[in-house]
Amino acid sequence: MHGLQNSLITGPPDSPYAGGFYHGKLVFPKKFPFRPPSVHMITPNGRFKVQRRLCFSMSDSHPESWNPTWSVGTILTGLLSFMLENTSTDGSINTSEETKRKYAGESHQFNLSDQVFVELFPGN
Repeated sequence: MHGLQNSLITGPPDSPYAGGFYHGKLVFPKKFPFRPPSVHMITPNGRFKVQRRLCFSMSDSHPESWNPTWSVGTILTGLLSFMLENTSTDGSINTSEETKRKYAGESHQFNLSDQVFVELFPGN
């Protein structure tokens, strides 16, 4: 696999992201699964900068920690776990829980105003 995969994750119920729908993209290198993808968040969420490469252990920012047995599902689970932390890194931002809840409430409308999202996820 190489290329681009758009993904949608939902905010966990007992978190400031509850009710939110977060669109992101994984960009896979030609040498995947032997090289990690870059990870970008598109929907504002209060945790990550949008349209920017995210730096975490399962992304191309840390190829030394990459494990070629990790699947797309593993990467998305890792991203969601990292989203729930407060660790500061390249591509992250620090906002209040109130701000994160605000973004969660606005996420659906934001996504519906994004033509790429509407084409990729019809009926959402």
